[in-house]
Amino acid sequence: MTFSKARTSIGRVCGIAVLGAFVGGVFVLLSGFLDIQSRAARAGVVLDLSGTVVAITEPKTPWVALTATAALSLLVVYTASLVVRTLGRVSRRVFVSAFSTVAWLLIAWAFAADEPLRAPIAGSLFTQGWRGWLEFGGTAPVVHLVALLPLGMLLMRPFAKLARDSDSVLMGAQAPESNDAAGHAQD
Repeated sequence: MTFSKARTSIGRVCGIAVLGAFVGGVFVLLSGFLDIQSRAARAGVVLDLSGTVVAITEPKTPWVALTATAALSLLVVYTASLVVRTLGRVSRRVFVSAFSTVAWLLIAWAFAADEPLRAPIAGSLFTQGWRGWLEFGGTAPVVHLVALLPLGMLLMRPFAKLARDSDSVLMGAQAPESNDAAGHAQD
């Protein structure tokens, strides 16, 4: 019976690792796609999913892409904070490790991407297809920040528990009975 529990536990941890890696990879990809669409809109170009120019328009502020990037980042940070607050110690470490490892490997790949992968479009360089998504996602500052936040949450968790414990001790020491016993007048 204990062997069955151990297999379930290992299966759960592996599932959490896959989930963390998936969230990290999808976040970098979608951030890159939104970054390319944002840059293209500012340049007055409409691109399809593969990064091919389909129309030339007037340059405009890409409100939809910027809002979607902010919403995606918020969703990933919320997911990471939920994992750090609710899962057990091993599970949260596995999720954050898998998420951060995949995100940082894709960031490293983006900075090491070869020049021949790029194709000139509208006066700037955009890599075609999913490689462009990874390249622009990996070089986007928002991705770097969001890739670091779960690590920070994980490292700060013991301090948050310490602060909660010390707050409860302090609140207990300032009970109204203790003030009356010390001779303080209540107004």
